[in-house]
Formats: sequence, structure tokens, C-alpha cells
Amino acid sequence: MAHAYIVGIDPGVTTGVAFFRHGVFDDGEPVTELGRLWRILENEPPDLIVLESFYGGAMRQSTAPLQVIGGVKIAAHALGIDMVEQSPSILQAWKPRAHLHSNIHVRSAIAHVLYYMDRNP
Repeated sequence: MAHAYIVGIDPGVTTGVAFFRHGVFDDGEPVTELGRLWRILENEPPDLIVLESFYGGAMRQSTAPLQVIGGVKIAAHALGIDMVEQSPSILQAWKPRAHLHSNIHVRSAIAHVLYYMDRNP
């Protein structure tokens, strides 16, 4: 199913957010507060959120990615937004293609949406 408005999210202390409209990158921004991320999703709910997931592994210095993932999942549920999760491992191949923004976290969010759209035309 084609989605008219997709938001990609790369969770972290600085969360990358990328906006795609009709398959084209529209804008992106780095977000450092969960409240700001909530307002983005609530003010104009996307058709789909593409969220980088977290699969455990070595101890992290920050729990911020886990907190953001939990917050996004709650927001998606509360606002009725479809969501897919992707492994961070896709970034190796797709991040070089995501040169559409100067912020590294936004580029990661872009890469996740590009990967999703490539796999779900």
C-alpha cells in the first residue's frame, strides 16, 4: 500500500525525523525532546511511521533510544498511525544514499524511509 505521508524516525539523544510526501523527501529535523516529537506526530499524523528498532546487545551509555522508541509506539497507538520497525543494520547500505540533509540523525531517518519505499513500492 502506498502511503502519502511517511515519517521516518531514528531514535536517540538527538532523534532524527524525516518527512516524505508522496515518495519524495520533504524536510527533516533533529529533535531532542519527546514532547516536540509528540507534537510533530499529533499536529499532522502521518499515514506511516518507519522507526529504527533496537534489538539489545552491548550496554549503551544512554537509554534515550529506548525511551524514544517507547514514546513513538505509544503515540502511534494513541493516534492510530501505522508503524513499521527496521533493524539499524540497513543503514550500512542505505545511509550513503540519504545525503538529503546535513544532520546525521536525520540522514539515518531518511535511509530508513528510502529502504522501506524500496521494499514496498
